[in-house]
Amino acid sequence: MNCKICNKIHEWTREEIIRERSQTGERLKKAIEGLSPQFLKKRPEPKAWSIHEIVVHLKDTEMVYGMRYKSILSEVKPGLITYDQNLWAKNLEYKKQDFNHALSLLNLTRSENLHLLSSMNEKDFQKSGKHPEYGELSIRELFLHNLSHDISHLSQIQKVRKKIES
Repeated sequence: MNCKICNKIHEWTREEIIRERSQTGERLKKAIEGLSPQFLKKRPEPKAWSIHEIVVHLKDTEMVYGMRYKSILSEVKPGLITYDQNLWAKNLEYKKQDFNHALSLLNLTRSENLHLLSSMNEKDFQKSGKHPEYGELSIRELFLHNLSHDISHLSQIQKVRKKIES
């Protein structure tokens, strides 16, 4: 399926989404294992995000997507909330947020969203809402994109770590 948000092709089944997204926490833990708070806050380049900021972004993204899922499940074709990730990072001062708190909230919110996904029937999975920029998006499309988003940021974290360590 060609994603309306990132234009990538996503072909995972619901079971694969659940399995892969449920492993993200462990993969993230492994990717940051042994890193000091100072290391986590180092930026590979002046305008690039640090690992700390990426994790806070993942937490906020998970929360926003959770609100989207719940809106779609409880309303008829709701408008979906939007956000500008760069404005959130700057104005919410991602670099100053508590890393462990953000990581805990990411894992807790992820668990809740996966529980929600696991409890849906196929009809619920196909329900949709209206995004101002991307048009109609189903819960399925949102979960598919969010898995791709996870994979992208886990890769980014590994690249940032390698760049700073070298």
